[in-house]
Amino acid sequence: MQVPILPPTIPEISNGMENESFKTFNNGTFNFPGQKKSFSTTLELLAPNTPKRYSFCKSNEYASTMISFFFSEMYFQDPIRYIVVDDKQTIWDVKCLIGDFNWIIDSNKDYQLNITLNEWRDYNEQI
Repeated sequence: MQVPILPPTIPEISNGMENESFKTFNNGTFNFPGQKKSFSTTLELLAPNTPKRYSFCKSNEYASTMISFFFSEMYFQDPIRYIVVDDKQTIWDVKCLIGDFNWIIDSNKDYQLNITLNEWRDYNEQI
């Protein structure tokens, strides 16, 4: 599903390592590399009630379709693929689970969606 209205900026993607530090008595601090942390990000999207009402919509997905999709994927814990594309070049492509999903209806009867995505790793996948 392509979101109809893109956010003004690509959301921040939190990523890191679970490194550990160990302080010694007289030899300073040593750092030990750890495992890669799972990334997470939060999308804030405008989902139009009627996408054809806006000329700048990138797709014809209705808010009701988007809400049903995200709620279903969250409820059944199915991973979705989060893909960020810029000028036909893929910047980010990863499987995710939906951690949180909230929405409100604004004064134009469009929906403001707030979706937290957490990286999904297959159990047999190496880190």
